[in-house]
Amino acid sequence: MEHLHQRSQRGVVVLGGCLALALAAGLAWTFTPSYAVYHIRRALETHDYERFARYVDVDSVVGHALDELGLSSPPDRDGGGGSLADLLRQGLQSLGAELRGLVSDGAGFVVEQAVRDQSRQLPAIPTVAILGALFAGETRDGIRRFPIRLQNGEQIEIRMQKSDQGVWRVVAVTNVKGLLAEL
Repeated sequence: MEHLHQRSQRGVVVLGGCLALALAAGLAWTFTPSYAVYHIRRALETHDYERFARYVDVDSVVGHALDELGLSSPPDRDGGGGSLADLLRQGLQSLGAELRGLVSDGAGFVVEQAVRDQSRQLPAIPTVAILGALFAGETRDGIRRFPIRLQNGEQIEIRMQKSDQGVWRVVAVTNVKGLLAEL
């Protein structure tokens, strides 16, 4: 009888240890890029823009997309010339910056409306992407980078960065043209 009691106690200890280990792993997962991808997926499934915006820095993603598509502000050049040339250059740069701001704001608004629109079919994030964010890719200079192959054969790279609040957020998506072709 004593032997059975000792085995029972060991079983409880082992079970408790396994439970504690599972809880610790679950808690640790909440601080990974994979957890953020999971929430982005849920936000798209439920059309929850607030949840989406918590894990996606929409302004940063739109800004990187505009840069990649060649819609950046004109570069600041010192081409010499007289004051009229300087005035024209400053005017064009100012106009370019204002146009970029308008395009960026408009694109951010479109993203918000698309996510909120219950009748719209949004892109699905496969479960493998959640695992990929955990195991694939690399972290350089505080940015987690991992590739995702699209159905059309194109590949994009998701870049995530930890915010000051400790939340991993998408800050850039590369190969926007390939992503747009997929959508």
